[in-house]
Amino acid sequence: MPLLLAACALGLLVRGSQQVDLPTVEWIEEKVLSQRRSIVSGKVELDSEFSLRSGSRESPLRTKTTIWFEGQKIRGDRVRQNHEGSGGVSSSPYREISCFVGEKHIFWTDQSFPGGGAAVVRIFDRTRIKANSPMRVPDPRMVGLVPDASSELVKYHYEYILQRKDRHTPEVRKAVLRDVPCYEVSYRRLDDFIVQYWVAPQQDYGVIQMEEKRKDGTPITRLECELGLHEPSGLWFPRKAVFEAIPSTSNSTTYSEEVLLTVVALNEAINPEIFSLKGMDIPPGKHVSTDAREPPGGLVWNGIDVVPAQASPPVPKTTGGTTNQLWLFAASLVLAVAASLGLWKYLSAQRTRSHSSTVAK
Repeated sequence: MPLLLAACALGLLVRGSQQVDLPTVEWIEEKVLSQRRSIVSGKVELDSEFSLRSGSRESPLRTKTTIWFEGQKIRGDRVRQNHEGSGGVSSSPYREISCFVGEKHIFWTDQSFPGGGAAVVRIFDRTRIKANSPMRVPDPRMVGLVPDASSELVKYHYEYILQRKDRHTPEVRKAVLRDVPCYEVSYRRLDDFIVQYWVAPQQDYGVIQMEEKRKDGTPITRLECELGLHEPSGLWFPRKAVFEAIPSTSNSTTYSEEVLLTVVALNEAINPEIFSLKGMDIPPGKHVSTDAREPPGGLVWNGIDVVPAQASPPVPKTTGGTTNQLWLFAASLVLAVAASLGLWKYLSAQRTRSHSSTVAK
């Protein structure tokens, strides 16, 4: 009997020591979010392959997006490539620019429209753009923090999964996922849906997988995230994310996404022109639409500024060829003047000699 009591006491001590080794969920979540919040500026390129499946029909969408962010400013340049059906018929790729800076939202696309129409440059109050609008630019720092496609991240905030208030007491345990030591955190929301995610302490407390499950434990969504160490910032950041919405039945519509992230810069100064028309490479002559009352004829972008359409023609871009032509014209003009001057001197000399001969006779 004494031996049995001693064994039980030892077991309690071991389990107690294991619990002491575990940090609280609140501490883990704060580490995750503090790392992401420490990234205040950057440039990240996203290459996304999104697929929507319904029965035997599959509709893939390829999108390449370059995103700049700094403080409350964010700009996304998307190059979209649509594919129609399983036959692989593709539409022409087109570019979209969406930029939120100060109180304004700037949008332009070079997409061609039926009848040869072209989009105007839109400069509106940012409050007019709804939270779930496709014109919204997803913040790359949200990748890995919510199990959803990258284009849908505009709907969420940092505390949607982590530090969520409407949940039962979360649990944490040590685990190993894909050979990476982790803290596995799980909790049940007040609506009884289950959330589970894995945090890698050795990768600066980055989330490497996240799942949402139904009440019975069957999965709804899953996100796998591969992190990489970015230099010279020394920050861990997602470099690949694979998302899947898991259907409840075989007839359900499902969608998935694989996105590759290339970090160009983190916590480095961004050229202010990136968030202005000057830095967007919009061709001069494009019409501009704004919230303000516009002059007769409207407004245009002339390559330098937004001006009344009747006031100033588009500013031509000076090229090396144009400069060379100007120099050749100037040189030809100088030679022509010199030749004319020489001819005038010659004729004057001839007239002088002729006059002298006549006088001598």
